[in-house]
Amino acid sequence: MKAITTFISRKSDPNGVEDETTYYGVVKEILELDYFDFQQTVFYCYWVRIEDKVNGCVIDPKTNLIYVNLEKLKRISKEVDEPFVLASQASQVFYCKDLTRNDYWHVVLDAPKKLTQDVDTYEDPLVFKGTTHEGSLDLALAGEVMDEEEESTEGMSTMSPMKGKVLARAQRLWCDRNSKYRKFNYNPYPNDEVRRTKCPKRVRPEDWERFLKLQRELRVIARREMGKATRKATKRPHTSGRRGSGRTAERLGKKNPKVLVFRIDVYLATHTRVDESSLIPELDVELEKIRNICIAEPETVSLDIDNDPIAQVCGKDTKGRTRACGLNVSQEEVLSSYHLRDQLLQKKTACLTLEEDLVHAKDKLTTMDEKLSSLALQHSM
Repeated sequence: MKAITTFISRKSDPNGVEDETTYYGVVKEILELDYFDFQQTVFYCYWVRIEDKVNGCVIDPKTNLIYVNLEKLKRISKEVDEPFVLASQASQVFYCKDLTRNDYWHVVLDAPKKLTQDVDTYEDPLVFKGTTHEGSLDLALAGEVMDEEEESTEGMSTMSPMKGKVLARAQRLWCDRNSKYRKFNYNPYPNDEVRRTKCPKRVRPEDWERFLKLQRELRVIARREMGKATRKATKRPHTSGRRGSGRTAERLGKKNPKVLVFRIDVYLATHTRVDESSLIPELDVELEKIRNICIAEPETVSLDIDNDPIAQVCGKDTKGRTRACGLNVSQEEVLSSYHLRDQLLQKKTACLTLEEDLVHAKDKLTTMDEKLSSLALQHSM
């Protein structure tokens, strides 16, 4: 969370300076307040001691990474400690444990941001380098790719089966402000002479000059053009943004708990807008074929991923991610978990049936109470 705070050099300093600072914390509870006319979501947090630059929140002078101490947090026993924050004021970050330090020190990783309203993709396929605070050199040069792959994993140690997934996720997290500078401070202007006068706030002029020089390099230009061509060649762009398939399936389940959610439902929800249109006309044809199969043969909706309507229209899933099943979910993992999901489905169906029976029983009891009340009233008269 970013907030305006008064900074002082010592306790007796009467001349405080107001400036924006970032507070880091851990969400312990999520409270939904209902004020009848509107609802408000509030986070109950344990805050990091950001004012303690030794044992609370530090910036590594070599790597420029932000480290927070998640063991020694602020007190939250009193109202003046302000443990609550509005959800609209907070933004998501990730805390990654650094094995080169003590167990309670964690690196702060910013969450990824969407490139556009409909497409959750990024400007360039960048390599993870680190998370820096604003005003640093690396912030202005966020698009610079590292020369050696070993540098990107220095000081990090993960389990070998998860190493590729962790680094791939970290690579996406690093795309934080690269497209922001290009969109608002670089692309709208015709030449570098004008761009030099449009240096972003909290970026040093020499860093901005180096950023402009970097954009003139042939390898950077070629990478950007390749990225544009790749995005244009995308056959099935999704509209789920940062939610992903898992959260979309969860929302569909909460929207109508009595209706089972299948892969076809998640696929249609993540590839269409609110008006059921897709981002490209070619995809509309495929989605219409899938809908027609579901209408003509409703029993195919519950088939496995090799025979459902998505596989019939788009083909079977090959190596890599499985459609509408989330990030880094392979075909073998989906097929091997069918018996477990069938058991969960049976339990869910039994629970829904029991809930319906309870509702009917309550209705009958209410009707009987009303009849007894009317009979007692007639008898008393």
